Formats: sequence, structure tokens, C-alpha cells
Amino acid sequence: MLCSNVVPAVFDWAVAAAALREREPVNASFSFLSHLLAAANKVFAAAAEAAASQQAAPVLEQQAALLQQGIAQHGAKLVHTLVLAACDTAPRQLMRALGGVLYQLLQPSLTGEAGRQWLLKTLQAPGLPGASGAG
Repeated sequence: MLCSNVVPAVFDWAVAAAALREREPVNASFSFLSHLLAAANKVFAAAAEAAASQQAAPVLEQQAALLQQGIAQHGAKLVHTLVLAACDTAPRQLMRALGGVLYQLLQPSLTGEAGRQWLLKTLQAPGLPGASGAG
């Protein structure tokens, strides 16, 4: 899957499912995102290792580029959706899974400074549930 053009569509699906209130689709989304982000982290590490040793790894480079593109395109919306889910929409019993996905997504190896900026922007958004009383 990581060598195909379905990665952007998969990110779209995962973002949409993470915003739902029903336990089963949200759980499936968090599980899928967790596995995808773990795979992305492994691909990025392997691609960096291959580059450092100056070995040609075209498949790894292609996978890393597709994943990087998907994360860059959908990362801000995914962070926003996950934070809103944590504040309002996610079923309570899935908070640990949600936290794990958000933690994985914000790792420096995946999103770097961009991830921190996405999180900061989301936390400063005026429509964040529960933020209205913190004036």
C-alpha cells in the first residue's frame, strides 16, 4: 500500500472516521492510524539509514516520499481532528488510543516543527470546546 497512490485517500478516510462519535469506526480509525504512523516511522528510519550509508533504496525513497506527502497534506487537519475528538467527540473509552495516535503523529521524525505548529494552532483556535471559559 505504501507504494501506491492510495495514501492520500487513506488519510482522508482516517481523518473523517476519527471525527465520528461512534465507538467502532473511531476505534478502527485510531488502530489504522497507529499502524500507519508506526510503518511511516520505520520507513523514514530505513530511508535515512540507506541515505547515510549511501545505498540506493528506490522503493524506500518512494514510500517515504508518499508518506511525507500524505502527512504534509493531511497532518494539520488530522491533528485538529484528534484534538477536537479528545475535547469533545471521541468515545471516552478510546482516549488512550487517541492519545497514542496523537503522540505518534507529533514525533519529530514524522512531522518535526510542522507538527508542533499544527498543535499550537489547534489549541489556540477560538472554537476549541472548553476554551471559551479560559479567557
